[in-house]
Amino acid sequence: MDQIVRLGLACLLLGGAAQVGLPQRSFAQTAPAAAPAPTGPLNLKSCLQFALAHNQQIAVTRFDEKTGLEKIKETRSQALPQVNGTGSLQDNVQKQVLVLPPALAAQFGSGGKPIPITLTWQMSAGATLDQKIYDQSVFTAVKAAKAGMDYYKMHTALTQTQVIEQVAQVYYRAQVTGTQVAVLDSNIANITKVMNSTQNQFENGLARKIDVDRLKVNLTNLNTQRTALVDSIIEQGFQLRYLMGMSLDEPLSLEMFAPKTVEDEIGQHLSLDSGLNLNNRLEYTILKKQAELEEYQKKAYKAQYYPSLAFQGNYSTNGVSDNFDFVGHGTTAIWYQVGYIALNLKVPIFDGGGRRARVNQAQIAIDQYNEQAAQTASQLDMDYRNSKIFLATSIDQIKAQKANLDLALEVYNVTQSNYGQGLSNLTDLLDAENSYLQAENNYNSALLQYKLAEIGLIKANGNLQSLLN
Repeated sequence: MDQIVRLGLACLLLGGAAQVGLPQRSFAQTAPAAAPAPTGPLNLKSCLQFALAHNQQIAVTRFDEKTGLEKIKETRSQALPQVNGTGSLQDNVQKQVLVLPPALAAQFGSGGKPIPITLTWQMSAGATLDQKIYDQSVFTAVKAAKAGMDYYKMHTALTQTQVIEQVAQVYYRAQVTGTQVAVLDSNIANITKVMNSTQNQFENGLARKIDVDRLKVNLTNLNTQRTALVDSIIEQGFQLRYLMGMSLDEPLSLEMFAPKTVEDEIGQHLSLDSGLNLNNRLEYTILKKQAELEEYQKKAYKAQYYPSLAFQGNYSTNGVSDNFDFVGHGTTAIWYQVGYIALNLKVPIFDGGGRRARVNQAQIAIDQYNEQAAQTASQLDMDYRNSKIFLATSIDQIKAQKANLDLALEVYNVTQSNYGQGLSNLTDLLDAENSYLQAENNYNSALLQYKLAEIGLIKANGNLQSLLN
């Protein structure tokens, strides 16, 4: 990719598209359609709000929530009346024979002899009603389904916090990379002025050609660094768009990084530490919820030891005939109705130990989830302690790098002035310029590490949602 396209893409990401107005690489043939970008330079809050509304990973977990809701309805249906319609039409290829006993046949003038009746066709239509009156396993399943819905919601919330963390990290990295580009641009402008001045001096016999060549080499190195940084901005821009659920073809501009604002925030870092509360960490509460669900499963298995009682009702209309003439004038079909109601009692007696094995399996799963929760609690405590150390270290680094930057700037200004007066040579100027550039980059990197440490501590406290405030 040539320098102009890189510059255009970087400016689109960092808010300079209106001034540059250069084309952006198109991904219309490869990228799926996504949400359009909001207008104007975006701050972190705007990026997070957009991501929570359009991130595809969050959308997938919301489908799990919908599935959980339907499972609750499915489980509840087991406790409601079950009504089914029935119907059948039977053709007896081998004719069925019914024999009327002598007492009944006598009514038809058989003279006391039995009468055989052949049945070729049989038809029936009816309905059945089943209602569970007492089934402990069904009632337990309904309670478990409600807890399962909470589990799906927790998973969605966990995905949201992960997206918030990822968006915030990429956002600050893109901002700081843009600041590093701006620092390089300033240095490139300064070196270009010195090179032009030295070139004029060389043409007038007042400077050496080697000095011009050294300046050109230094300028080329700076431009190479700038190209690498711009490529990083492009990559970070695509990553940020992806996390936000935004089309990769959409222009995206961010607010410029403000080092002074970050310095002002440092004094407030203690307010970020609300302490470790495991109930705020979804990684922990999800495991406890899974243990709770297994408790319900264990109760459901135990409920299989209990008797169950159900009501059943049936009503049907049945017809038999030796000919296919169930309806119409002159039918020979005989129609009769059947109906009954019943209470069905089921008492478990012996199942070969299957229920006990299922109960034991559920208890093993409960113990496993509790052990994982304990392990996770230890890990979260370690992460919390490390995040506090990381934040404190990053603050010390900012202070050290700020003092170093101020000193490097002072040295650079003095050396530049001396070089203009002929009191310093080009080597001193280039060394001072490189030292100042390195100090500036180190300072910006320290600011980035502070923001990342800040995110880490907020995550450790379980308060990443506060970034939306």
